This record gives sequence, structure tokens and C-alpha cells, in this order.
Amino acid sequence: GEQPWFVSNDVAHDERIHDRAWAASLGLVAFAGCRLVSAEGAPVGVLAFFGTRPVRPAELTLLQDLAVTASQVVLIGTTEQALSASEARWRVLGENAPAFIMTLDREGRILSLNRAFPGRTTAELVGTSVYDYPSLADADKIRAALEAVFERRARVEYEASYQRRDGTTVWLLSNAAPVEQEGRVVAAIHVSIDISERKRVEQTLRDSEERYRHLLEGLPDGVLVVHEGRIVFANTAAAHILGSEDPLELNGLPAAAEFVHPEDRASARERVRHVVETGEPVPLALKRLLRRDGSVISAETVG
Repeated sequence: GEQPWFVSNDVAHDERIHDRAWAASLGLVAFAGCRLVSAEGAPVGVLAFFGTRPVRPAELTLLQDLAVTASQVVLIGTTEQALSASEARWRVLGENAPAFIMTLDREGRILSLNRAFPGRTTAELVGTSVYDYPSLADADKIRAALEAVFERRARVEYEASYQRRDGTTVWLLSNAAPVEQEGRVVAAIHVSIDISERKRVEQTLRDSEERYRHLLEGLPDGVLVVHEGRIVFANTAAAHILGSEDPLELNGLPAAAEFVHPEDRASARERVRHVVETGEPVPLALKRLLRRDGSVISAETVG
């Protein structure tokens, strides 16, 4: 019912007692029961007491105090179980996360981490400094990130390279953020993901682009690379054809508006549209081009 307490000093005959025969066989006389509740009034359990003599008023007061204590004990135990379960879930999540998660102090010492970096063990990393592992150039990035976290409570993202024991390089994209306690920063949470493969692909693309650029520079024919109507690359031969000493002067300029004769611009745009939409080349065509000095020349073009 709604009453927090239930007391009987005649359990053998009290119809509210479910098993009166069992109580009588044991010589029980009294029963006191109390609901255990949280500070918000939610039920968390029941405190029950059986006795072979009647419960006195003073004892009932003592039992009430005991019920309050029992409620706190139950709540603490429940909270500890919940915290333990939560901690276990987070531990499993952290150990299986694709990222490296560390907590660092102001000096860069590793306080905890979810798993070791490549070529290292967790035991040998905890307590050491992050400055012991990255290259000298990247150590400045880490130092600047920690300074921003501890001094300005900032969140920082940066890339840094680390050396494995076998000499190979690991690239990490890292995010550092403050861990605050009672209004002050006590640690930095540092989350890193391995971007070595992305770096390798980027370097391969840069190398390929450089080789392609050298190849185009060596051609005797003029070459323009146009993106969304603007020049993004011109080789030396193209610059000379269009009356420019430096190919870089042409970058960013609208190709058709600047260098195609007004009467030929519509057909030039149509040829470019055909190449972009179909991927098929167009045959050579004689076009009138405008040089930087305003003079007009004729040239065979494929665009």
C-alpha cells in the first residue's frame, strides 16, 4: 500500500500476514517492514524484521533510522554496480576503437591510453612523455596543442608523424581537448587516428602530378588545363603562344573570355562541353586566339 511502514505484534493471528502458520511454528510474535526509497521517493527495496517479542516504540524509531541507512547502502551499491558496468562498457569500447585515446598532463606525460601505438606496448608508454616519440619538427605541434588546451581551454586538431622502432613513419591526425575538474584543466584528452594510408595516397598523387607537369612542360605544343572555365595550368609553350613570359600569369584567368576570339567562343564552348560530357576527343579545329597584347593569331586546337 501507500504506507511506508507495516507493523504487527501478533503475526500468528494478523490476517495481513500471508503465512501465519509458518510464523507460529517458529514462535514469531512481531513483524516490521519498511519500504526503502531514494531521495526522490523511488522504491529501491524493503527492510523486514521478525521478532519473538513485540516491537517497542523505541525499537521502531531505531528501525526507521536503520531503514534510512539501508536505503543509502542499497543506492551506493546500485550506483557502484552501474559505474562498474559503465566502466566495463567504455573499456571495451576504448580497447576496440580505431583511434588511439590518451590522457596527458601539462608536461605531455601519458596518464592513460586505450591501446599502444604501433611498435610499442601499453605498459612501456604510460608515464613516459609524448615528446619521446614524435620527430623533432612535430614535437612543436604537440607542445603548441597542449599549451592551447591548458592555457586557453581550446580544442586543437593537428597532424604529426611518429617513428616506429623499425624506422617506418606513422602519420596521425590528432584532436586535443581539455578535461576540467572544479573549474580548472587537469588533463588533456588526446584522440588520434592513423592517416598513414591517406598520406601515402596524397604523396603518390603529388608525385604523379609532378611527373605529369614535367612531361607537359617538355612538350613543344601549347597545353592549357581548364577547370570550370578558368585556367589552372599552362605550360611554357602555351604561355609564349598567348604572349606571356610566365605561365603562372595565366592561372585563374577565364580561358574563353581572355584568349578566344569573340566569334569563335560559342563553338569553343560547345567542343569543351562535348569532351566533358562524353569523354570523347574532338578533331583539330582552326581557331582564332587573342594574345595578351590584343593581337589575333590562328592556331589548331582540340578544345
